[in-house]
Amino acid sequence: YEASLSKNTVAPAKTALWPELNAELGAAVDAVTNMHATPKEAMDHVVERLQPKLDQQTERYEARKRLGL
Repeated sequence: YEASLSKNTVAPAKTALWPELNAELGAAVDAVTNMHATPKEAMDHVVERLQPKLDQQTERYEARKRLGL
């Protein structure tokens, strides 16, 4: 409990994509750790896979917001 009160505590992102993002980031860390990719290559791969999904989710959120939902 006390750790959750720390000023350094960060909550997971409030997005339906969080589980997928978390898995992709974990895979990126593994790829870098095992020297299969540079940090830039690994993150470029994460962005390539998830940016379209994040864009779609953002568009849906904005559309709902415009409709007052």
